[in-house]
Amino acid sequence: MNIRRFQADRLQDALDAVRERIGPEAVILETRRVRGPGPLGYLRPRRFEVVAAAEERASDAIRGEILGLRAAVERMARRLDSARGPGESVVELLDARGVPRQEAMELVADLEPPAAPADRRAIGARMESIMGFPHPIVLEPGTRKVCALVGPTGVGKTTTLAKLAARFALMQRARVCLVTADTYRIAAIEQLRTYGQILGVPVEVAVTPAEVEQALARHAQADLVLVDTAGRSPRNEMQMAELKNYLRAVGPGETHLVLGLNMHAHDAMFTARAFAEVGFDHFLFTKLDETRGPGLILPLRRAFDRPLSYITTGQRVPEDIEVANAQRISRMLLEAD
Repeated sequence: MNIRRFQADRLQDALDAVRERIGPEAVILETRRVRGPGPLGYLRPRRFEVVAAAEERASDAIRGEILGLRAAVERMARRLDSARGPGESVVELLDARGVPRQEAMELVADLEPPAAPADRRAIGARMESIMGFPHPIVLEPGTRKVCALVGPTGVGKTTTLAKLAARFALMQRARVCLVTADTYRIAAIEQLRTYGQILGVPVEVAVTPAEVEQALARHAQADLVLVDTAGRSPRNEMQMAELKNYLRAVGPGETHLVLGLNMHAHDAMFTARAFAEVGFDHFLFTKLDETRGPGLILPLRRAFDRPLSYITTGQRVPEDIEVANAQRISRMLLEAD
């Protein structure tokens, strides 16, 4: 049997190559996803590989099974390309919005029944289901809540902390206290103190676990304690261990992992895995204004069962922060330019 292999980025393209090179009676023996060639192939999106042969060589005993497999493969190909709008497929649109291409293809392929052409409602509903309901910070009367923000450097934790402080101190009239351990950046401490003076909320600098306990004791009557931590490299095991010990002393009721939506998907996934070892229970995304779309949210939500809390949309304090809304996020992902 003359067996040949064909590879393409799209399954339909690989099937078209089979028909062109072998003919319409070609037998599809196998389809699978493969890595790209070369030592860096694992960094590229997986390609489709179709193994085919001339059908006249196949025995009657297996012809029926092969034809059934071919039909299943072609149904899959139609499903992957079914949600096409005028001039642009949904997969391409999601890819442009920051959703990794493989993630976008699986999202469309998982729809049951397959989405009709140009009908994006089913895809939007599926994305909303993946993102789930938001879990913002909720205060309970008579109970102090302690919330910590953790994450890598440069994602905007300090500014986000100030936005949250303003949201609760000014809009809900809550008694708020700010605690920072970011002594690596003196400017960050001064920035937070400035925000504290403007908002009329105390700011504590607590570096060691003992200082944390003392600061929390001094503000036992606060409604909300927001804890800022120094940016940590997910590759630095010592820094991550220090952060874990610090959080153990803080004993936060909630820990929000802060990630920038302008991060590369591989970096964001690696960072989330590292901080999962430290411990976090919410995703908080920043820098929506610095990216074409919030596509990074989908793969992280599928990989980690942590709810979304907030998204920041700019530098202004306190305006540029909002509760993460799955419907609004899905609309942003599906809007054409």
